[in-house]
Amino acid sequence: MQIFIFQFVAEKMPENSVSNDLLCAVVTVWVRGRSIEGTEHRAGHFVTGQGWLPVDVPYVYSPTKLQLADLRGHEAETYQEALQFGISADFDHWPARPERFGGHPV
Repeated sequence: MQIFIFQFVAEKMPENSVSNDLLCAVVTVWVRGRSIEGTEHRAGHFVTGQGWLPVDVPYVYSPTKLQLADLRGHEAETYQEALQFGISADFDHWPARPERFGGHPV
C-alpha cells in the first residue's frame, strides 16, 4: 500500500460546531491505500464527516520514499497516524474566503 496526500479547499457546513468566525479551510488528508481513485473518495468522505464540504482539490500526490524519510515534526506525526489508522488530516482554517486566490486560500 502507498500513502496518498489530498489537499482540499473546504467550506464549513452549517452543522459544524467550529467557531462562527471560521468559514474556510485547507484540509491536507494523508490516506493509506492501493490507488488514488479509492483513496480520494475516502479522503473526501473523511473531510465531510468532520463538518467541512470539499469544494476543490488543488493538490493530489503520492510522496516518494525519500520524501517520506525526510519528514519532520507535525508532518511526520501525521504520516505515522495515516500508517497506523489508515487516514489522518490537518485542518488549516481561515475566517473568510480570500479574494486574491479566486476565493481559495491556496
